[in-house]
Amino acid sequence: MAPDAAMVYAHRPALAALRRSGAIVDAHALAAEFWAIDYAIGFMGHNDPQMERAPGRHPTHEGPSHSRLGAIERYKYIRTAIGTRCEKLLVLLMVEGRSMPAIASHFGTEQAHVAGALALLLDMLVDHYDEMPGPLWKG
Repeated sequence: MAPDAAMVYAHRPALAALRRSGAIVDAHALAAEFWAIDYAIGFMGHNDPQMERAPGRHPTHEGPSHSRLGAIERYKYIRTAIGTRCEKLLVLLMVEGRSMPAIASHFGTEQAHVAGALALLLDMLVDHYDEMPGPLWKG
C-alpha cells in the first residue's frame, strides 16, 4: 500500500511549506516518505509497517526479513548517491519533522537557502528512485 501524500505532510511542516510554495509536488513527498520508511527499517531497525498490518506476512525464520534486507540495500544505495550532508537534511525533514526555521537554525543558514537545498534534494531523490536498479526493489 502506497503512502497517502496528505499523511506525509501532516507532521512535517517544512515539507508542507515546500508544497504550499510550489517548490515540490506530491511525487517529491512520496519519494521522501519511501526514503523515511527505508531509513526507519534499514538503518534504525524498526519493524516493517506493511509486515505488521498484513496477516500471514510475518517472517517464519530467524534473522532479517526480506523487507528489512531490501530496506537496508535501498537505504545504502540512496545514502551513497546523496551523501551524508543531504542525508542529514532528510533526517531533519522526514524523521524529526522539523520546521523550515529549525532546519535553517541547525545549519546556521537562511530559510531560503534551506528551502532551495531541500527542493533540489527532493528532485534528486525522485530521480534516484526512478533510476534504482530492479533488484533493490525486492523485499
